[in-house]
Amino acid sequence: MDFLEFLSDALGIPESQLDYLEEEFDEDYNEFEGWTLDLATSGSFTMSFPGEADEVGTWSLDEENKKLILTLGNESMELDIVTLNSTSLVAIITESTDFLDFDGDGSSDEFVISMTIGFTK
Repeated sequence: MDFLEFLSDALGIPESQLDYLEEEFDEDYNEFEGWTLDLATSGSFTMSFPGEADEVGTWSLDEENKKLILTLGNESMELDIVTLNSTSLVAIITESTDFLDFDGDGSSDEFVISMTIGFTK
């Protein structure tokens, strides 16, 4: 069952009325296409997206080398490291939010999206 089928069943709404969500997800999560990330040995990084100004911040690894923490100003993003070696980085970005009340218990349920991204040198 794909996401739109799940949402359609959960909300009792025909899938055709939810088609716009697929376009929004495509736009939001395909924005990483063409993303470059230059990690300097000094602990700084430069992040580039096509058509946007470069962003510069700092990076660090947690004590176990399982998380890459990217910090821009006051905001940080944690990536779970799958593979890290001299030529590649594969990491998972996870976002979660309270979404809709899928189970009808009167409170919003957590909605989680995980995306695996890979960088090569």
